[in-house]
Amino acid sequence: MNQWQGGSTGDKANRALAVAIKKVARMRLRHEDQPSSKSAASLTESLENLAEMLRERGRYEEAIQTIKEAGQVHLQDAAKLAQDLMVQASELYDQGAYDEALCAVEGAVNTLRLLNEQIPKNERFVTALAWSLNLQGILFSNLTLLENALNATKESVSLRRDMRSTQPEAFAADLAHSLNNLGNRLNELGHREEAIQASKEAVVLYRELYKTDRDKYLSYLASSLANLDKATSIL
Repeated sequence: MNQWQGGSTGDKANRALAVAIKKVARMRLRHEDQPSSKSAASLTESLENLAEMLRERGRYEEAIQTIKEAGQVHLQDAAKLAQDLMVQASELYDQGAYDEALCAVEGAVNTLRLLNEQIPKNERFVTALAWSLNLQGILFSNLTLLENALNATKESVSLRRDMRSTQPEAFAADLAHSLNNLGNRLNELGHREEAIQASKEAVVLYRELYKTDRDKYLSYLASSLANLDKATSIL
């Protein structure tokens, strides 16, 4: 057999690379047209395959850029998944389907933890994680999983306190909301002194917010005052 039959090894490698590049382009267009977890997975796989082929050919810069794109696609898909789970959890909570809502919000929490590990201090992901933990605490409480409820709410408070330290006005309402819930969670477990402190802090924040928008924050202030009164009356 002629050693050149079918083309040289180099020709075959170049054709394989061209096929891989075309596949990436096709998967990218498909994902842009109809984004889904399935299309994201297909695009990520094709990008990783192309990156490996580029690396084998010593085209390291192109391989690095391709891997970066694969990572970005993965992150975007994870972020969308977390957002979808947050919406689903909220809707299920409103319907009183607490068990199903808890499953959804736990999925969101787990996904957002991974995103926060990969991109630390990303405001969007930290905010979403704090929101999810706050809802998780409420759901645990409704299902009488009180220790779990307290732990989730404490973490939500911690995250929102950190965010407010850099943006006081932007995150005051979020922190007040989590503190109000923390007072309730502590009260449920009989930690009266701590419940009073959390409730007092929520009241202080809501008083300040009430000054800026009375219509919006009147009910929140009333709720926090009621929680504080409940904690102090039991003591």
